[in-house]
Order: sequence, then C-alpha cells, then structure tokens
Amino acid sequence: MNRTKNGIKDKKLPFHLKNSAIEYYTIENELLLLQPYTSEEREYILKFYDLYHNIINLLTKKMIKERGYALIIDAHSMSSVGWGRVHDKGKVRSDFVVGTLDDESADSEIIYSFCEGLKNASQAYKLGLSLTKNDPYSGGFITRKHNDPDKNIHVLQLEVTMSTYMYEADEKDKIKRYALKQLRLKIVQDIISHAIESASMTAKRIYSKK
Repeated sequence: MNRTKNGIKDKKLPFHLKNSAIEYYTIENELLLLQPYTSEEREYILKFYDLYHNIINLLTKKMIKERGYALIIDAHSMSSVGWGRVHDKGKVRSDFVVGTLDDESADSEIIYSFCEGLKNASQAYKLGLSLTKNDPYSGGFITRKHNDPDKNIHVLQLEVTMSTYMYEADEKDKIKRYALKQLRLKIVQDIISHAIESASMTAKRIYSKK
C-alpha cells in the first residue's frame, strides 16, 4: 500500500519506493514473490489497493467536513540499524523518526507539536528514547500521495525501531524474534498518543481561527 500502483522511474525518489505495489522487494533487493502474479491475480489484488487508498480519501473528506482539516499518521516499524538497500546501512537509528517530506507534508506548527509531543512524552519515561526528523526516512508513498496542506490535509509518517517495543529479526534466540515487549509496547503507545493529541490540539487551534 506504500508503493505506487505500477511502479515509477523517478531519480528523486529513494530506490525502495520505485517498485510497484505487487512487485515488492525485500530490503536486500530480493523479489519477495516466488513467481509473478497472473493477470487475474494482479487485477484481484489491485482492487484492494484501490479500496485502501479510496478509504483514506473518504475518511480525509469526512475529517475536513467535521473539523475543517484532516490529520493522517502513517505509522511503520523499522530495523534499529540500517541494512539492505538504504543510505544509512550499518548506522544505528533513532527510536522515533518523523517523516515530513522535509517539512512539506504538513503545517509547520503541526509538525513541531507532533515532534514535541513525542519528545516530551518520551522524556517522562526516562528511557533515553531518541528522536530525529526525516532521517533515514522522510516519507513513503502514502505520505507523498495524500498530503495537501494547502487543502487542509496534513500527513506525518512515523517510524519506530522494532527494538523499542519488540525483539528484532536478528535476535539470537529464535523464539523471541518478533515477540512483543508488552510493557515497552504500552509505553510506546502512550508516547504516540501524546504526540497525536499534541498535533491535534495545534491543528484545532489553527483551524478555529479560520
């Protein structure tokens, strides 16, 4: 869902965003499918792709009608260290990464409030959780496709390292791989809730003046 429908050739886009929605590659540049979809399978699957993005559009219009603005949070998880076809390969990542398309995907005040909400809530737990913006990810296809601040549609991408709330794929104990750290999961959920509330309050203040 976070890729273009048919793939795209654009030098400005990161390599991992250029493949099509149904030709998904792993971060090590290996095709995930054992064999290509048939034309019938392709048509069937892409119906769900269209439905997904149509639902986002529908909910966006609903939010604008009810509140005067739409705020979309596109959430993902990522590895704690860059690996595969990424520019930060081998580097340790921040626990939270907010993607804003270099501050173009949402109003600057909303972006600031969301980041401050994450930072303040994280500091309250005193776990040393870190935050960066737009590095290594500034925003995927969903963020790029659906943002339109000039029309009151604000989109923020949030990446959270897996180690913050779960055991990662490279965990030596195979039983633990992808298992959730329940207490940490609740903490992460609380932190994100505070950030969303902070951004929502700012958006509400901005649009109450219009």
